[in-house]
Amino acid sequence: MAWWLALGRCKGDAMRRRALLLACTVLAVGGCGGGVASTTGRTLADPGSPSFFSLPATTTHTVTVWSWSGHRAGRFATGPVAQCCTTVAASPDGREFEIADQHGAEVVGAAGRRVGQVAVSGTWADDDQHVCALKPTEPGSNWKSTAGRLLLEDGSNGHSRVVATIPGAYGDHLSSGVAWCSVKHDEAVIFFNLMGSVQRTEVVRLSTGAVLQPSWEHAPVADWIAVSGDGRYVAAIGRRAQGEVVDAASGKIIKDVPIQPDGISWDGHVVVGLDASTSQEEAVDWRTKQVLWESGFSYPKCPCRVPNVTIAAQPGADAVAVVVTNTPSITPPTGALWLVTTTARPVLLDAKVQEGAV
Repeated sequence: MAWWLALGRCKGDAMRRRALLLACTVLAVGGCGGGVASTTGRTLADPGSPSFFSLPATTTHTVTVWSWSGHRAGRFATGPVAQCCTTVAASPDGREFEIADQHGAEVVGAAGRRVGQVAVSGTWADDDQHVCALKPTEPGSNWKSTAGRLLLEDGSNGHSRVVATIPGAYGDHLSSGVAWCSVKHDEAVIFFNLMGSVQRTEVVRLSTGAVLQPSWEHAPVADWIAVSGDGRYVAAIGRRAQGEVVDAASGKIIKDVPIQPDGISWDGHVVVGLDASTSQEEAVDWRTKQVLWESGFSYPKCPCRVPNVTIAAQPGADAVAVVVTNTPSITPPTGALWLVTTTARPVLLDAKVQEGAV
């Protein structure tokens, strides 16, 4: 699940500027108001089916839920939204959604009914119940070095505990976030984003708070991108601007890929990224080198001519849902929602959704 959004990534650039989002799949719903967004909704199908989501390209506050079979599984309204922006983050299995604003977050089910809450928006864990969140110990101190406080929150009841304090997590041109959260493996992975590039990562034990250096830290890469949902692989950009798949346990590069990664599937065999020679996004199965999907050619009026992309990964599989746009200058930006698997042709689910929504 990608949790980065490319900002102004130009053709041929090896080091693409990236912005760290609040969670692995986060988007602006928009609007003004106050308080945590309340939710109302109705289900169209079984809300217990694993799923992902999209938002309409308009500013209406409706979340569409999709099944991994490619069908609309339901929809719900987020209700009144908060000041500045409200964000939505889906649990890995898509059965619960974090609806967050500056005051906190509600957790709702696929039918839009409130089932819990968390105090700080963050990255869903692989148990679909907990959330790992990182926040500054000194809010508002963006221009000086500040530690981060890693929290493990229970989305079912709002209970949370401090796991660890991460020194130097924030500072001048530096922001940090949770790239991967696993209750099963007792780990959280922290990415440190310095001026759009992640060259430093840390692993934190959720049970003890111990901060460890991951095995992959010394691999010869230029930019760390994403950890697969099962924790076995890490996608990165190499020093020659090529894509790399790194074994998380050994830290060894196991495969070069001909694209600059933006995300990776849950089982880690499909990488989604930019083909710099064509400015198109592609999904590649690195085991076979097969291109499973590619986006359309760049919109000619876009100055940078590169697509923005957001990815959701199906748990326990190599299927990915991709929202891609070549028109970031449109307000609000719009994208196309694709379902990509290793066993069938890619399917265009919706030609016009909100950018960043999946």
